[in-house]
Amino acid sequence: MAPLFTANLSALISSLVETAPLTDVFTITLTNGDPETNSRVITVPYVVAGTALAGTDYETLSGTVDITIAANATSGSATVQIDPIDDLQLEGTETLTLSLAADPSATPQYVLGTTQTSSTIAIVDDLSASETSLLPQISVFAVDSVAEEVASTLGGATASFTFTRSNASAASPLTVYFTVGGTATPDPDPSTTPGDSGDYVQTTLGTAFAPPPNSGLPGLP
Repeated sequence: MAPLFTANLSALISSLVETAPLTDVFTITLTNGDPETNSRVITVPYVVAGTALAGTDYETLSGTVDITIAANATSGSATVQIDPIDDLQLEGTETLTLSLAADPSATPQYVLGTTQTSSTIAIVDDLSASETSLLPQISVFAVDSVAEEVASTLGGATASFTFTRSNASAASPLTVYFTVGGTATPDPDPSTTPGDSGDYVQTTLGTAFAPPPNSGLPGLP
C-alpha cells in the first residue's frame, strides 16, 4: 500500500482589503515521499471560521479543493481564493480562518500534517469618511410619553414613538431594529382577547403602544 499524503496549509498574504478582487489567499499542499505512478486528483475538505461572515463579508467558499498529483510527482498543491465583498457597513477589521479537515473517505488518501493545518487572515474595512457620511443616522423620541389604560385629559390612551432618518441622500427603504424594555409587559397574544393580560399592545407599525383596555392591571391613576 502506498504511503498516505500529508496535507499542510499556508497563507500567501496576512490581510485583504474589502475592495480587493478575487485573490489567491491560501495554499493547500499534499506531499508524499514516493513518486506517483499515475496522476490522480485528491479532494481535500476544509472548514471556515472567524468574525467575517460568508455571503456578507466575502463570497461563500465551496469547502473543498481538488489537488492534482501528476505522474512521477511527490507533491501537488492548489490555492483557495477569497473574494471580499465591499459594503457600506462600518465593521472594522474582521478575521477569516481556514482549517484543513481530515480525509472523510473510507480509504483515506492523506493525513493532516503537524506543521500547519490552520491559518487566519484579516479582512480590512475600507470605509472612508466620505462613505461614513452616506450611512443613515437614526434617532427616536417619544411623541406621546404617557399611555393610560383609560383615556383621560393627559392626552389619550396611546403612547407613540417616532423614528427619524436624518440622511436624506440615502433614499432607499430602510429597516430599523429596536428592542422594548421597562417594567410594563406586552400582551402575549392580543389577537385572541386584547387586554386580557399584559400592560400594553404593540401596534403593527411597531412605533405606537396602547395599554390593554379593561385589563384590570395597575396603571396610571
